[in-house]
Amino acid sequence: MSTPDVVEPGSGAPASAQPPPAIPAAPEHLPPLHRPVSVWRRLPLGIAGAIVLILALVVGPTLGVNLAAMHGISVGVSTTQIALIGGSISILVMARYVAKPTRAFGPLWIAADGAALVSFLFLSTEPAIMANLPNYGEVTVSFGELWLFLALVPGIRMIGAILTTIEDIRHPGERMPFDFPLRRKDRKKAEMSAAPPAA
Repeated sequence: MSTPDVVEPGSGAPASAQPPPAIPAAPEHLPPLHRPVSVWRRLPLGIAGAIVLILALVVGPTLGVNLAAMHGISVGVSTTQIALIGGSISILVMARYVAKPTRAFGPLWIAADGAALVSFLFLSTEPAIMANLPNYGEVTVSFGELWLFLALVPGIRMIGAILTTIEDIRHPGERMPFDFPLRRKDRKKAEMSAAPPAA
């Protein structure tokens, strides 16, 4: 018993049977979206950066305060306070840099800028610089408004840190291609591996 031909509507001619289109197979290895990042490789650079920050935020100001005290100038900040402020900011900035590929990056960013914000607000309330100059008597210079103005910088940056933390919680790994993009040669290799084979 023969199978009746399928007739296309309105043509009167039998339609040739066509196989369904083939579904392309997924590639075995997907190309990377970002270059590989190792926290342990970032650790030496983070330590080196922390040393530079300690020299700039702790050692330098401490020497300046001691030198000013030798000349009878009072700055209103002790060397202990300088060590606490500069040391905490340096360590938090180093930890933030090292943890950038991880989900701890956002909270450490908030902590680092929060420490800077609190430090600037604290310095804005400290007494002004006072010095006894010959023929002028006691001279007072206040930097309270300057410290308040500088406090705006970490305050604004904390907004980005909070948004980054939320993004890492809701979409883990989504920022990696933007923070660690592929190098040009690696991008070309990824495009070549992702390209479909020629027919």
